[in-house]
Amino acid sequence: MDFITMILHLYEWFINNSAEILIGTSALILTTVTVYQTRKHNRLSITPHLNTFLDHGDKEVTLILLNNGIGPARIDDITVFIRENDFKGDLKQIAFNQIQDVLLECLTIEYAIHLGSNYSLLPGSKHELIKVSISDSEYTRAQIERNLKQIHLLIGYSSFYGDTFTLDTRKTFWNSQDE
Repeated sequence: MDFITMILHLYEWFINNSAEILIGTSALILTTVTVYQTRKHNRLSITPHLNTFLDHGDKEVTLILLNNGIGPARIDDITVFIRENDFKGDLKQIAFNQIQDVLLECLTIEYAIHLGSNYSLLPGSKHELIKVSISDSEYTRAQIERNLKQIHLLIGYSSFYGDTFTLDTRKTFWNSQDE
C-alpha cells in the first residue's frame, strides 16, 4: 500500500465517521465548559462576607462581628489598630491588655471573645467581640463611641476553597445598628 492509497483510506474513514467525531468532540467541549461553570458556582455559593457594627444596649456598647455571607469564614489573622499602634494575636488578650487603655477610665470591658487564627465563623453567625459596660459612666454615648472608633480591626479571612478576603475597618467606618 503506497502513501496515496493510505491517505485515501484515511479520508474515506474520516468522511464515514465524521458525525461520530463531531458529536464526541462537541460532548467533550460541553462537558468541560459545564465542569468549569459548576466549579465557579460552587466557589461563589460558599463565599463569606464579614462585617462589624456597634450594638447599643441600655448599659453597654458591644462590638459585633457578623458573617453575612453564604459560606463559612476561616480567620487567617487579626491585627488590631489602636491609634497609631498595631497588635497581632488573639483578640481577647489584646482587648484586656491594650484596648482598655483607649477606653475612658470609668469604662470597663465586660468580656472579649477569643478570636484568633483558624477560628471559623458560620454563615449568618453573629459574635459579640467586645462588650463595654457603661452603666456607671458619666460620659455620653457619643464620647464612648468616639473612643471605640479609635480601635480598628484588620481581619484576614478565607473561604474553604482558599479564596482570601480582608475586613479593614480603617477603610469603612464602624456601622451602627441604630443607623
